[in-house]
Amino acid sequence: AASARAARRRLLVFVPPWADAPVVDRLTRLGAELTVCPRQPADPAGDPCHHRFRAAVAAGALPFSCQGSDNGLTIDGGMTLGFELAEQSRAAPVARLFVQVGGGALASAVAQGLAWASELGVIVRRPALHPVQAEGCFPLIRAWRRICRALVAELGGTAAPAEDLASGPSAARADAAAARWLSTHASAQALEGALSRAAAERASAMWPWETEPHSAASGILDDETYDYLAVVRATLETGGWPVVAAEATVLEAHRLGTRASFAVSATGTAGLAGALTLAQADLLDRSERVAVMFTGVAR
Repeated sequence: AASARAARRRLLVFVPPWADAPVVDRLTRLGAELTVCPRQPADPAGDPCHHRFRAAVAAGALPFSCQGSDNGLTIDGGMTLGFELAEQSRAAPVARLFVQVGGGALASAVAQGLAWASELGVIVRRPALHPVQAEGCFPLIRAWRRICRALVAELGGTAAPAEDLASGPSAARADAAAARWLSTHASAQALEGALSRAAAERASAMWPWETEPHSAASGILDDETYDYLAVVRATLETGGWPVVAAEATVLEAHRLGTRASFAVSATGTAGLAGALTLAQADLLDRSERVAVMFTGVAR
């Protein structure tokens, strides 16, 4: 909205009825034209805001959005965060990175930035990527589990991830076991084959969340993780796995973030909720250096 105002361009914004009031107020003050998009019984499955957005693009609007699948410049911009993290962690490497995920552009962009930094020798190895979603909506984690379950079975393993909609410490431990087994037993060729099949048969892994999403971390409540395949690839390549954060943990992460004097929303601290979840499940080594990203200033 700030960019559109500076460029004197008209900006259409599609928001859900429960959009955060500070966000709505800021968009309005910057001159954006807001359309509230409630869910209608006749709507197709998925996010009504994204449906209205795609209709506007089909009618001739430019996709000035934060979805990498609709605007590739989103990924290019987000990659700079990966570059900065690589530079900051050269002296003391980061073992694990927790990133909040809605549509997936932030995680896929940062992962690509870190991959480039690794190829250029800026860092010795990429941190294990842990995408984080709230228990009120986690289509990425469901997709990751389906892809990994098929791959483990194909390779004759027994360390299957948790069931599609499972959450809690036992689910986190099952996902960790599957990820660790795959990092040891799955070749690059096997991983590529699994990802290619997922791309060819998208609906077998990724489809809209069946119920209306809910969480204090409202900015990651996308019905689909549009950039899911890039995020799944990054987890498999780095030995990470996605994390379902309970709503109580999402709120605790926000409390800790604001107590540390960060003016950040519950969406922005959701990555910390993932780190807390793994700590609660005894899946973090105290000797490991981990990173979380705080994004989105709360005003």
